[in-house]
Amino acid sequence: MLAQDIAACLEKSANRQDFLHNLDMLGLDADFGKKNIMFFIGKNAAERYGLKKEMNCENRNLMSYGDFSKENIESTLKVNDKLIKHGWNDFQVLQNILLELGWIYFPDDYKHLQDMYLNNIDLTGLLIRRLRYY
Repeated sequence: MLAQDIAACLEKSANRQDFLHNLDMLGLDADFGKKNIMFFIGKNAAERYGLKKEMNCENRNLMSYGDFSKENIESTLKVNDKLIKHGWNDFQVLQNILLELGWIYFPDDYKHLQDMYLNNIDLTGLLIRRLRYY
């Protein structure tokens, strides 16, 4: 369950600060060390996971649930950040990139990446900013 929560936070985070904020919303925290990441499970989150007290978990202990290496987490955050920056400049390009990557990585659900990245965008706010520009 912890691995799923961390992965969900990573998917919707644009950068490290955003990732830490999303973890905090779940009662989790992370400390990025030189080689590893230590995840801290706060009191409220511990109860949700069925734990009796606060705990911590190093990213290496989550590797059987996916690639939770420090390098992969940082790389994912960089890609997310670049996608968002390019998306603000040209939404159609972003949509096409996500669709093409979806065909490569998720052939059975090729719209997976579009759904993951685009479902949470405030299109009203984006439209208002675009209209102000013109």
